[in-house]
Amino acid sequence: MLAVLLLAAAAPAQDSIGAERAFAAMAQTRGQWTAFRAFAAPDAITFGPAATNAQALLAPLRDPPVAVMWWPGRSWVACDGSTAINTGPWVRKGGKSTGTFTTVWQHQADGGWKWLLDHGRETPRPVSASDRPVVIRAACGNLRGAKGATPDPARLASDILYQADNLMPSAQRVSYAAQETGRLAGGASEDGSLAWRTDGLKGEEGAHLFRLWLWDGRTHRLVLEEVSGVKAGG
Repeated sequence: MLAVLLLAAAAPAQDSIGAERAFAAMAQTRGQWTAFRAFAAPDAITFGPAATNAQALLAPLRDPPVAVMWWPGRSWVACDGSTAINTGPWVRKGGKSTGTFTTVWQHQADGGWKWLLDHGRETPRPVSASDRPVVIRAACGNLRGAKGATPDPARLASDILYQADNLMPSAQRVSYAAQETGRLAGGASEDGSLAWRTDGLKGEEGAHLFRLWLWDGRTHRLVLEEVSGVKAGG
């Protein structure tokens, strides 16, 4: 997998998957936090553990001797390609620690990509992913109805994915008892076909709920839901 990442880093990123691979490759070749700083947007958000500006959090950090390794397994993409969300596995400490990440990517005016939000969670065992990530693109029909619409969390996609701390990714909804405390971050693609939002949760410091919706031609469907920092069960 490292060889795949290093090869991807040699060419300009044409999409969010290429950007993710270049990001992961830079972590291996130039240092973990160096890569995070290089690919983060100025207003990017991460958790440390509370939600905070990524550049401010990362600025004083020194690169660890061995960087975490990760690679994209699934990517949800707006119809216009301006915004995408990737998720996939990560490993560190020689595979003794495993988990999944989620990164929100936005295409930049200069043709590059920057991440707007990055977070992750541990899993009880490694999560597999092939060299070819699954790409799910929003529908491009009736986009006038998509732009500015408020997505409904009750409208679920048939292939929705759920992720939570210390659980494997699953098609089964994660149950949790925690009150939402308000919006931390969010956004939408330029055409409105992809929308995402992160809300705080009552729980550990930095507890939050992440949701992602894609337009199906008639309505937004929830395709990804993640909870972190609260006790959850499948």
